[in-house]
Amino acid sequence: MNELDKMNQAHKEAQTYFSFDLKRSITPPIAYLSESKDALPVGVSKDNMEILACYTPHSFMGTGFGGYLTFYRSYPGPKSVYIDFFYLREFARDNGYGTTMINGLLEQLRQEGFSQVIVAVSLKNWRGLNFWMKLGFQNIMKIEYDKDCEEGGLGTIELQMALV
Repeated sequence: MNELDKMNQAHKEAQTYFSFDLKRSITPPIAYLSESKDALPVGVSKDNMEILACYTPHSFMGTGFGGYLTFYRSYPGPKSVYIDFFYLREFARDNGYGTTMINGLLEQLRQEGFSQVIVAVSLKNWRGLNFWMKLGFQNIMKIEYDKDCEEGGLGTIELQMALV
């Protein structure tokens, strides 16, 4: 199984994991690599989009593909990075792999001169909110929610971390 197949398999798992948020479409990795621009936000080119794979120390046994994240450089502004999606497979959670992956990315982005990183998290994803807030994503940039904001409704919060 090649890396793209592994990412698409993780994408299918993620759809189940995030099934509570039926209004959020999770773009499959293959769509980012296609010629269609529909997978990208307005104003983002393929040159600014990246997919990072997470591998655990179990890679030598073939089970080490732990998940992936997608992000956009220079979006929504020239010194900004936007993390659109991050998913770790169940066996890779609670081992520090996600924290290590994100901290490595943040350090790389600092070295490249980016000033902020923004991440979108579902308001129903308490585990995800806790993860990002522990990493230092404390500033609320935007909250979007269903028109009535009722129990059972859906919403997304964008959290920001300054890199400088």
